[in-house]
Amino acid sequence: MQVLHDLLPFEIPKFEYDSANPRVKKCQLCYSRLKENKLPACVEACPREALLFGTRRAVMDIAKERIYQNPGKYVRQIYGEREVGGTGWIYLSKAPFSEIGFRTDLSEIPVPDRTKGFLFGVAQVLLIWPVFLLGLSMARKKKEGGSEGKE
Repeated sequence: MQVLHDLLPFEIPKFEYDSANPRVKKCQLCYSRLKENKLPACVEACPREALLFGTRRAVMDIAKERIYQNPGKYVRQIYGEREVGGTGWIYLSKAPFSEIGFRTDLSEIPVPDRTKGFLFGVAQVLLIWPVFLLGLSMARKKKEGGSEGKE
């Protein structure tokens, strides 16, 4: 179970267990607003600019600048920069991330790198085994057909 937990490091999607009609929920970044070239509602409504939206490179640059310009205000770590290969969400904090409930045991290995060996195995099972078993079946039928003609 630990492997599955590592593949879902931020426990997303969220499951509504307490509801009579539970749903699986995940942020969609206000897709309809993005189509209109607007910011997600949470970013636009944030009065302290605690939420930013943009390209990863641009947001990383802003995060690094904030840490550099405000020594002592933030932990010298951008959470999400390297965790599980880097994420689409990054965080700054004045407290260590372990103290505010963030997982600090995550590997820097991207999730696709952890699953590609398994996926290669699936392709082998789905492509090679059926051909092999079909060949065995055909050989068996040929042998049974050949032995009947000799009697």
